[in-house]
Amino acid sequence: MVYLLLLTVTLLTIPCTGHCGELRILTENVPPLNYIQRDSSGKEELVGQSVDIVKELQRRLNDKSEIQVLPWARAFTLTQQGPNTMLFSVARTKTREDMFQWVGPVGYKDWVFLALKGSPIRIEHLDEAKKIGIIATYRRDVRGEFLREEGFENLEYGADPQSILKKMLAGRNDLWIASWDEYVELAKLQGVDPESLVPIFTAKRAQYFLAFSKDVPAAVVRSWADTLESMRRDGSLEAIQNRWEVVTHPPVAQ
Repeated sequence: MVYLLLLTVTLLTIPCTGHCGELRILTENVPPLNYIQRDSSGKEELVGQSVDIVKELQRRLNDKSEIQVLPWARAFTLTQQGPNTMLFSVARTKTREDMFQWVGPVGYKDWVFLALKGSPIRIEHLDEAKKIGIIATYRRDVRGEFLREEGFENLEYGADPQSILKKMLAGRNDLWIASWDEYVELAKLQGVDPESLVPIFTAKRAQYFLAFSKDVPAAVVRSWADTLESMRRDGSLEAIQNRWEVVTHPPVAQ
């Protein structure tokens, strides 16, 4: 009887590492952190720096959850609603702080204003961009949220980065707030010369995290956080980041 009681207590105190109800893992198709790559035969594969980090975390946690790729606005809403959902990679801001449980950071990005090559637009302070034509962003994108928090009203919302890139190349938007590394990879995938747009001002350096829905048990979130910390200590996190060589310091035009 004592043995059975001790066994019961032990089982109840073992942390759940992903299978107290399968975790739903979501991401978006935005290079280079997480994107769909097609080989010469047309086969699709989800790749990217943050994808490699999450897959290594899953391997160490013995988590078999499938990673689903969804449009950003839908993925963000589903993670807010739950149940048992994780979204990556998510910029952690004041507005979002109480929406999720956070693990990370897993990386960072510079948010920059992009303009057409040869554009006469120059910015020395963030507030100056409030007076410059139309600035492109897309729905639920954190960079647009950041500009709204800063009092920007000259924003136009595209459906996704691909549609915004087309508008920028057509001269239909004056600026685009984006991450330089994302833009470069997107341009390559779309067959566009990355030098078509140039960064003219760095608006913010932001850290990116894994965001868990509020209902995910604290023990599960803690197990992911502890495992990420072990990756940081043993050098495997840095090795993944270095392997992808994400450009986080754009050459801002002078």
